[in-house]
Amino acid sequence: MKKRLVATVNYSQGDKGDSTHHFYSNGRGADLTDFISYTDNYNHLVEIPANKNEQKIHCDSTVHYIHSTFPQPLRFFAKTYTYTNNLVASCKTRNIRNANTSFEITRNSFGKPVKIDYSDSSAFDSSHTIRYLTYNSNQLLTKDSVFDVRNNIPETVKTFLYNQYNLDTLISVYEYQNGSISRTTHQRKIYDASKRLIYSMWQYDLNGTLQNATLDSFAYRGTDTVHNYFVEYNWDSNINDWMGSQKKRKFFSTNGTSDTLMNQLWFTPNWDTSDIKVIHYDNDGYIEHTEDYLYIGDGLFSATTLSETYHYFENYFPTTVSEINLYVDVTVSPNPSKGIININAGNTYFNNVVITDIQGRIVCSKSAPATCSTLLHTQLPAGNYVLSLYNQDVRIATQKLIIE
Repeated sequence: MKKRLVATVNYSQGDKGDSTHHFYSNGRGADLTDFISYTDNYNHLVEIPANKNEQKIHCDSTVHYIHSTFPQPLRFFAKTYTYTNNLVASCKTRNIRNANTSFEITRNSFGKPVKIDYSDSSAFDSSHTIRYLTYNSNQLLTKDSVFDVRNNIPETVKTFLYNQYNLDTLISVYEYQNGSISRTTHQRKIYDASKRLIYSMWQYDLNGTLQNATLDSFAYRGTDTVHNYFVEYNWDSNINDWMGSQKKRKFFSTNGTSDTLMNQLWFTPNWDTSDIKVIHYDNDGYIEHTEDYLYIGDGLFSATTLSETYHYFENYFPTTVSEINLYVDVTVSPNPSKGIININAGNTYFNNVVITDIQGRIVCSKSAPATCSTLLHTQLPAGNYVLSLYNQDVRIATQKLIIE
């Protein structure tokens, strides 16, 4: 039994603003625990991160409503997305239909998007663009190009460079103007010894000379991998120095989840708190609802919320082993095993192996560069287990495993 998000409702100063509903077929769902995951990942503005994975809302359709309170309470459709070719195990192409829009993702054998085709035939915003994405041998994005089909012209190109730890260190953006291409922006990233991002500096290109634009600074608590402190600076050419712009601080609860976010803005010569977001989790660690409060001064916040967001979940039974194995022919041998397991998925790539016990608890997890086969050494007690293969966080195969 697992949970899946079925609805999100937003309130602004007590009035319902909008809501989003997700609909699933049997056995489909996704584990969602952060803010970004709750938004629709598949729209024409989707950004494919350089060294991260896409969000995972594997629903069949999404309906977005807008709520109006004047002159009387009214709810009406804002948009409807219908997803096709959306099988979790063979998600190589995804088509999205919303009235006059079409959005199709074509993937490579690793499950990575290689072509994103978006078109809108509405009278107000007729457009057709295609994004082409190229990856290196480690399946890290190296080039992201956008082509305007309607006007038959290229638009932009992004290029990515990585260090020896496969962390992106340089992103360059080029734009086509008047038949030629020129670099417009340049982003450098610096990491600490624990491979955590600590600085990200944006520069713009002025006739081939880089000019400072924005500097993002990150700080961490102890060995945390998620930053608890963020400061953004903007370059002030008048004083030839960085000036504060915004500051965000996370406060963590005893179980390690962030339960309060504080936002501050720079008003020369000091930082001034603007608002806080309070996060409430359910017993399973899912974000149940959030509340935003305005800062009113002297260390006090407004007693009434500026906005609230509620997330609603339902329990469901995930896809069964037999349904998953329809798409991937995986061999696990020997089985029963004494702890050394040979895993072969034929021509299908995977990059993570997870073994769970009969209670669903993870007892072994191994990540590696994408491969079709691997040799796994375990020291598990004798018993029955479930071995699952993942490709970029998408489960593609499951096998029963016996350790003797």
